[in-house]
Amino acid sequence: MISVQEMEGVIIVRGSYDEMSAIYPKLKTWGFRYQGMDRSWRIKTTDLTPIKRKKFDELMASYLRPTAPVSPPAAPTVSPEVKDVADHILALKAELAVVGIRVAVTSTHDLIFEGHLTGLEEDLRKAGIPVRMGVGKVNLTQAEPTRLSTLLAVLEAYVPRMHQHLETIKRMFSPFKSWRGLDGTYRPSGQVVFRGPKSFDYKGDIQKAFAKPSFDGTSKFWFVWAQEETEAAFHKFFAAADSISEQLAAKESEALKAPAPKRENKRPAPCRRCGGMVAAGEGWLILDFNDEDEDRWVVEHKDPKICERVREEARLRAEIAHNKTKARKELRELAYATGTRPAGSHHLTGTSIFLDSNGIAYGGGSWVVVEPDKKHFWYVQNNGSDGDDWSHNNVQTGGAGAIGWRAPMTEQAEFLIAAGKE
Repeated sequence: MISVQEMEGVIIVRGSYDEMSAIYPKLKTWGFRYQGMDRSWRIKTTDLTPIKRKKFDELMASYLRPTAPVSPPAAPTVSPEVKDVADHILALKAELAVVGIRVAVTSTHDLIFEGHLTGLEEDLRKAGIPVRMGVGKVNLTQAEPTRLSTLLAVLEAYVPRMHQHLETIKRMFSPFKSWRGLDGTYRPSGQVVFRGPKSFDYKGDIQKAFAKPSFDGTSKFWFVWAQEETEAAFHKFFAAADSISEQLAAKESEALKAPAPKRENKRPAPCRRCGGMVAAGEGWLILDFNDEDEDRWVVEHKDPKICERVREEARLRAEIAHNKTKARKELRELAYATGTRPAGSHHLTGTSIFLDSNGIAYGGGSWVVVEPDKKHFWYVQNNGSDGDDWSHNNVQTGGAGAIGWRAPMTEQAEFLIAAGKE
């Protein structure tokens, strides 16, 4: 069975060799790349032109479209006992989705489990549901009620246990984990990503610590799924990564101490230490070697303290951006909770303060209008893009319009507006 996923800006196509042999030549011509770690074909959505995307969608639609039998046999029946248990399993659909498992019943009475089944494979098999290539399937007309009831009990216990496990892994990476040349990030889907300029120095320990590590050749990062790994595996990798990080730091320190041929840079270039731009004549041009032992010329600031300042400024910018995002969210929620959305079409007067002007010319963005008496403010969300429902608009913008909430101006609102403005 061929599956198509679109996740984190990447289209992923999987299937058996026999099924994929009919379509992979076309995927290859459109720029898809084969990933041997999980036997999938991948491409960034941004690398597909509209024409290629249309052809891809048509190919998938035609290939996956079921063909009705000429003379359909009489539909098999599902016993009331099995149907009752299956309904209880389907009632857990939303909770299972949170931990990365999709469950459904098809029109042909197939009960299907798909996703991260590593911790459930044995229980699924005991229930008479074989698992092949990450998919468990059984026809309910042939299922045994007793086995399915046992599986239901297992699922009811598994969901809270896995949810607690994912929360534990999330806390381990909150907000992120960083080593020399490698960052670890937890994503809401349960995917843990390891990326950085030195990621291949950690390759061996990633493969040793985790049961199912994968490498994304398109975006150049390693990743594992928290649902398929134990907490002990992460601690094992952390210990190994800490050791590698110390070794890399020691090598960099020795390299800095060792004399190296260098001269002033004649062109602006990014510093190899901090990534900040080095103006012409303000850095050293140094002969260095990359991971393949090929010589190259790199630039670094003459004064290492400049690198420290650049790193600190980058940290502060990231912190400010985080605080602004948080303030804008709280201001929006405050306007929703304490304000109203007056009917009609209003021309707002007062002081306009932009929160997010990105895309404002195309019907996006948000801003605040403080009324002249400063007793109320409007939180305005632009709603003029193609595809937006303009019938909700109650604020005039000179374009299609926007949606506005009028709320009392309080000390909290004043603080959030000041913190969230551009």
